[in-house]
Formats: sequence, C-alpha cells, structure tokens
Amino acid sequence: MTRWILSLQDTKQGKRGSFSEWEEECRVAVLSGDEERLEAASGRWLEAARQSGCLTPQMLEDYRHAALQLAEKLRDEAPTQPEEEVGGPSDGDLMEEAPYSQAGTLSLQSWREWTHRLLLRLSRAVPARQSQEKAKMGDIAGFIEQNYQSELSLQDVAKRFFVSREYVSRKFKQELGVNFSDYISSIRIEKAKLLMANPHLRIAKIAEMVGFHDEKYFSKVFKKQEGVSPKVYRTQMTE
Repeated sequence: MTRWILSLQDTKQGKRGSFSEWEEECRVAVLSGDEERLEAASGRWLEAARQSGCLTPQMLEDYRHAALQLAEKLRDEAPTQPEEEVGGPSDGDLMEEAPYSQAGTLSLQSWREWTHRLLLRLSRAVPARQSQEKAKMGDIAGFIEQNYQSELSLQDVAKRFFVSREYVSRKFKQELGVNFSDYISSIRIEKAKLLMANPHLRIAKIAEMVGFHDEKYFSKVFKKQEGVSPKVYRTQMTE
C-alpha cells in the first residue's frame, strides 16, 4: 500500500492524461480477447497517472466512471453471458465495487486488478455475441428459404425477428457476402432452375411460382445471375 498523492499543484506542471487516451486500446484488447493485451491495457492509465506525480481520489473516481462508461458501451455491442457461463463477479458487483482503500492509503495493484476483471468479463462476452448473431442470421436465412415465394421486405423480416432494418442489412453483407435483396433473388433463381426441368411449366409460370410477378424482371435477374436468359438456359438443359 502507498500513500495518496494529494497534489494540489497547477496541473499544467504535469500532464494528467485522461482515460479517453487509452479507451481505444482497452476496446481493442477486449475485442481481441488476448490476455497480454488485456493485462497491458488494465494498467496503462494508472501507471501514467502515477508517473505524472499527480494522483488524487477524484482522479481515480473519474477513471472508474470512464471505465464503467466504456464497459456499458461494449456491453451494448457484446452483451454478457449468463453468470454461470462467465464466472467471476457479476456486472452489479463490478459497477458497485471500487478498490478504495483504508485511511488515506491506496493500492494501484488493486485498481489494476479491478480494471482487468472488468475488461476480462467484457472480452468473454464477445464470442457469446458472435454466436448469438450467427444463430440469428441462420434463423433469418432459414425463414427466407422457406418463404421465398412470398413478398419479403427488409422491414417485414426485421420486425419478425425483433431487430432493426439496419441490423439485417448490415449482417447480411457481413455474414453472407450479399445484400438482402440479392440473397432472396439468388434463392428464387435456384428454385426456378429446378422447376425448368419440367417441360410442361411455362417460364412465366415458373417466375410466378418462385415469387416473381413480372416475367421480364425475372428474366433480367436470371440472366444477371446465370449469364443467359431463362429460355436459353432451358434449351441448354434439354441439349
């Protein structure tokens, strides 16, 4: 334990770095899940403050508040797992807990350990978020494959799965490499190709069966995806 450094000197004499200068390093450490990065990020501000020669109770309280604000933002991006899966102190404990010490003394190590527990807990939540998102996108993709003949709008799908339009649009591009409308079109074209094996089905009827209500538009989309028109594709199938 060491004494508080109750410096009342003009702060211009020594730079008091704010937590925001290390916020991005903490964010990267959390997202990487790398133990060494987490350990380094946990003590960066504290060490800089110690070396500045100006470390007060208010500075540590400001640091704690800024760290918890960052944690809140990261939790929004990567919600925490259930307690039994993550282990360690709960969110409530970390929010209320503060490594304040007895009668005018402090331990920078205690503050470093508190910060490390906070960042570590957040880093463990990242895989959970990724897993949840992959599962949700799988459900959305499965729903589209089962209902491709229907009018499916981005808004309708988003409402059904209780997410925003922006979320669905962004995740389709990230997870599947195509946008929402192109994904639906690709499924419809693949189904149409199967139906073309039946010589008794007219192309206009096939277009309607897979969700296109305009034969010309169907032909345009088909040619864009397959490189040939539906008629030429069917002829090539026969040959």
